[in-house]
Amino acid sequence: FDVKLRAIENLHNAGVDIVPVITIVNGVNNEQVGRVVEFALDNPKRINFLSFQPVSFTGRDEEVTPERRAAQRYTLSHLAHDVKNQTGIGEPIRDWFPISFMSTFTDWADVVHGPDRDWGQLTCGCHPNCGIGMALMIDKETKEAVPVTAFLKAGQVAEDLKKVNDAGRGKFLSSLGMALVLMKNYDPFAAPTHFKLMDLLKKFDKTFGATGRDYG
Repeated sequence: FDVKLRAIENLHNAGVDIVPVITIVNGVNNEQVGRVVEFALDNPKRINFLSFQPVSFTGRDEEVTPERRAAQRYTLSHLAHDVKNQTGIGEPIRDWFPISFMSTFTDWADVVHGPDRDWGQLTCGCHPNCGIGMALMIDKETKEAVPVTAFLKAGQVAEDLKKVNDAGRGKFLSSLGMALVLMKNYDPFAAPTHFKLMDLLKKFDKTFGATGRDYG
């Protein structure tokens, strides 16, 4: 484990994004989900994302009995509940969304960047049951962590942003539209202690490169 910690430190110092990927098997390591999340929260400057891969019995698994398959099966809903039960973070129904949910936001980024860009934004059109995710806003100094969907009405944001995307009014008006959508659906009383609306706007700008500014 010490070697792995040194590797993480070296990768971070070299500017490499670090995304640990963990396969979860029920009855084998499902009780470790919370500890993995807490490890990432303890290292917010080094680890950007976590990727949990529920076990999938496919391919050359003829020797896997139906009893073992049922006992070791681990689903996306198991993951959402395990994170809640083991860390106290997130509400399974409120804070977890299909990965394809991000398509609305990447569509907006494509409108803002315009048709002359060599490459568009990465989007995911997979089935909603293929993968789910929860976004956390973490104070890298105090390590306070709050789900983004605790202080931002994500479902309504997506509905409102669809209208901005469908209008296709170019960079300035689309950026203004996004800002208005975020302001409309932001709850400052549920946000992290030192997190302000302007911080939220900067986060979205940095993530999708709307203005090209470098916020450090």
